[in-house]
Amino acid sequence: MIHSFRQFMVYLSYFWRAKKHWSWPKESEVLIFDACGEELLREHLLDWSVEVIPVRGESINIPVVLASLFASGRKSEAYFDIYIHRVKPKLVLTFIDNTKAFYRLSRRHPLLKTMFVQNGWRGYHLDVFEQLDAGMKTAEQLAVDYMLCIGQAVGEHYQRYLSGTVVAMGSLRNNRQPRVDSVDHGSIVFISQWDSKGFEIAGRFYSQDEFVGAVDRCLIGFLRQYAQQNGKELHFIPRTALGSADRKKEERHFSAILGRPCSFLEFDTQGSSYQVIDQAELVVGVDSTLLYEAAARGAKTAFFSIRGTILGVKGFDFGWPVQYQSDGSFWTNSPSPERFKAVLDYLFSVSDDCWQTELKRVSFAKLITFDQGNSILKRTLKQALQPELQAEQTRNC
Repeated sequence: MIHSFRQFMVYLSYFWRAKKHWSWPKESEVLIFDACGEELLREHLLDWSVEVIPVRGESINIPVVLASLFASGRKSEAYFDIYIHRVKPKLVLTFIDNTKAFYRLSRRHPLLKTMFVQNGWRGYHLDVFEQLDAGMKTAEQLAVDYMLCIGQAVGEHYQRYLSGTVVAMGSLRNNRQPRVDSVDHGSIVFISQWDSKGFEIAGRFYSQDEFVGAVDRCLIGFLRQYAQQNGKELHFIPRTALGSADRKKEERHFSAILGRPCSFLEFDTQGSSYQVIDQAELVVGVDSTLLYEAAARGAKTAFFSIRGTILGVKGFDFGWPVQYQSDGSFWTNSPSPERFKAVLDYLFSVSDDCWQTELKRVSFAKLITFDQGNSILKRTLKQALQPELQAEQTRNC
C-alpha cells in the first residue's frame, strides 16, 4: 500500500512538472525516441519529416496519456506504442543506445525499423551490458534493426544480447568536428573525468574519493613531475560547465593535487574540446569517450586505464570489450610510474607516420573509427528510409 502511494506520488510529480501538449503528435517519417541529442540527429534528417517523443519528463502528450490509461500492460510501453501508432514513422531513431525500453520496440512493432546511434564509450559496470547480463535469465527478445556503433568491437558485443545489423560509424560528435592542423608542441592535455558522487559497482559502493580521487592522485602527481622534468606544460580539459558550482569543486580537486592552480583550457565555440585535442602534442586520460575519440582523430594519446586495477573491478581495462595485454606501447592498466613514463616517452618520440602504423598494428579502428562528416550515418539513414533508392543504386552498380 505504501509502495503504491509512493509510486502514485512519483507519477503525479512527473505529470505536474512536465510541459503539456494537448494535440496528437503529427504523422512523420522519423520518430526520434528521447529528445537527448535531438539537435545532432536532426542535422542529418533534413530530407524527412521528424517528430520527437521525449521520455525524461520534459514534456508529455495529454491525448496519448489518456489513451494509454485504457491500454493493458505497462503504461510507459502503452504510451510509446500509441505515440508510434499516431506518428506512423518509417523509422524510430535514438541517440540513447543504452536503454532497454528502446530495444523492446521491435518486438511489439515487427514491421517498424529501429536504429540507435551510440552516444558514448561503453564499459561493463555502470553501463548497459551489466544490465543486459542481469536480464539474460528472462530470455526476453530484444532487437534493433540498425546498431550504429562507435566501433565494430562494441557492436559485436551488443549482438550477444540484441539481434540486428551492426554498422561501425565512429562517434557522431567526433565525426562532425573538422580537424585542426596546428600543434602546440610541448603540451600535455589531461581529460578530466571528475565527478561529485560515488558509484555502486557489483554490490559495493565506491566513494567519490575511491572512484575519482585515487586515480587522479596517482596520475596527476606523476604528470606534474614529468612535465617539470621534461619542459612540458600540463593543461586540463574540464568536465564541468564554466561558472557552475561543480566547476569550482573540480578546480579545487586538481589544484589540491598539483599544489598550485590548475590550467583549464577554455573555448567559447561548440566542439572546443576537439580543438584542444587537435592542438595538443599529447593527450592523456583514463577511460573517457573523449580519450578514445582523440586517438581516432589521430592525436597521440596515452591511455592510463588504471581505474579497474585500483578498484579491483574488471571491465575498466584498455579497449574493453577487446582483450588487450595489460601493457602496450601507448597504454597501461597498471598504476605504475615506470609504465607511465615509458608510454609518454614513446609518444613524445614517435613520428606521426609511425604513430598511425602503431594504431593499425593493434587494430585500434575496431574500437572506434573516424568518419569525417558522418558519411556512414547519412548512407545508413538513406538505406533505412529510402530502400527503393538503395535497391536502384545497387542494380546500377
